[in-house]
Amino acid sequence: LTLGSGEAMWFPLAAVAVPPPWWWLRGPGGRPVTGVLRATGLLRAHGAVLALAAGFAATHYVVALHLQRDEGVSATATGLTVLAFPLGMAVAGPLGGRLADRYGHRRIAVAGATVTATGLLLLIPLGDGWAPPDVAWRLALAGLGMGLGGGPTQALVMGAAPPDRTATVGSTAQLARSLGFTLGPALATAAP
Repeated sequence: LTLGSGEAMWFPLAAVAVPPPWWWLRGPGGRPVTGVLRATGLLRAHGAVLALAAGFAATHYVVALHLQRDEGVSATATGLTVLAFPLGMAVAGPLGGRLADRYGHRRIAVAGATVTATGLLLLIPLGDGWAPPDVAWRLALAGLGMGLGGGPTQALVMGAAPPDRTATVGSTAQLARSLGFTLGPALATAAP
């Protein structure tokens, strides 16, 4: 996707990459995975994990690129600014687990996703003239939401897994997260 915006030859190569996984998913090795994704609610849960990871990764990529390239912020200051997100996650992660045990996983996962989305949406009105502190507190807010909802979301996904497929669900959830981390920056780069 990143290379495709400049050279059209990458799109046919990407299309050639689709048939092998499709063939594998239809065969005996892929049946446990497709069976898991057909279980009630699991495809949506995987989609939510993928979308959240893609948004998170795209935001970090775009923010770091914008701060360094457009605003002239040093790499050190950019790194410290972006560090606000994982710091927020570290602070809120343990709290998210305790709150989920008390109030329910779904409620806390939704609250965490809402706080994350709010922090990321607050980046939109910044426009030109982004200062690292303005970006940092918004990323910290998004990180607090991610920390709050990350554990409960994983618990919801694993709780919806058929008892004999928990390892497969754990793997597919991590695959969805990894795909999101990969697709987020690629789609952000490919966008005009």
